[in-house]
Amino acid sequence: MPYYPELDEAGMRTTWFFHLFPAACFQTWADQFGVFQLHAAAPDRTIEHIHLYFVGNAATDPTHAANRQAVYDMWDELNTEDFKIVENMQRARSSPAFDGGVLSPFWDPATQTFARLLAETVTA
Repeated sequence: MPYYPELDEAGMRTTWFFHLFPAACFQTWADQFGVFQLHAAAPDRTIEHIHLYFVGNAATDPTHAANRQAVYDMWDELNTEDFKIVENMQRARSSPAFDGGVLSPFWDPATQTFARLLAETVTA
């Protein structure tokens, strides 16, 4: 897939993530832009919508059709493998034995920030 014009070597290997509280994430790679929207349908059900945008004519040009499909397939596979993990985590968190768990300061700062923002929002 074609890259954004005038990216240097570092830009070609960099991913940018932007989160919009409470339920959107924007991700930019050298060759695509993704919008991830989460819709809370119920306390135990969330619907995710992924919108992918490609650079220039890569979005519509038939010569890029196979590569576009490979990107769609990758996201489908990645999300499908996560379904069981996330569903099992939800079930475990519903257990009376769950004490809230501990988030890692190294691995989970985004999750910690989200939890803090959510707590501030619902108690405001």
